[in-house]
Amino acid sequence: MNYRTVPYDKSFRNQCVQLMSDTWNFNTLFPGHTKQNIINEMFFTEATILADYSEILINDQGKVGGYIFGILDHTIPGKVFRFWKTLGYGLKIIYHFMLGHLGPRSFVWERAKELFRVIESLESKKEKTDGFVSLFFVSSALRGQGWGKKLMQSFESRCQELGLSRIYLWTDKGCNYHFYDRQGFQKIHSLSSPLLSSYGSEPNGYTYAKPIG
Repeated sequence: MNYRTVPYDKSFRNQCVQLMSDTWNFNTLFPGHTKQNIINEMFFTEATILADYSEILINDQGKVGGYIFGILDHTIPGKVFRFWKTLGYGLKIIYHFMLGHLGPRSFVWERAKELFRVIESLESKKEKTDGFVSLFFVSSALRGQGWGKKLMQSFESRCQELGLSRIYLWTDKGCNYHFYDRQGFQKIHSLSSPLLSSYGSEPNGYTYAKPIG
């Protein structure tokens, strides 16, 4: 089967969400949700809405086999643009929260606070000149064939062109995090959270960075 890479567009959204869900089923974090797959869809949106870099791996039939999203633009205009994009997304979350679509509001609020704590901790070592990988997946059927390495190398080349200093990302025990070890990344931070307990023993969340150049 032949594969090629293309920029992301919305026609790939459902496939990308499903591919993410095969490894990280975020629906389980909010078990009281009332709309099918709403949590997974919201997590995908959160991870990609600010992305100004994307590369999607597809075959001849248009099936998605992997992807990488990243944030590269650290300029003031870029920050303003991202603010307005996230404003609408934030209002949408509030709408679903108030209507109970995410589950019982008191439970969702406590889960959300722990989730914000996890994200804050994982991003605590991020620097202004980092190229941030916001979402990265390769289908289990394609792992070990070099596609993940190709996607990451393309992202690194773009970061180098822009003069960024590192690639920065965070992950957990639920994925093949040893891939980053093999690609020259260094584990610079770890944490333990009950939200990630289903992925393995503590610590269960990691931050990685790789110098560019």
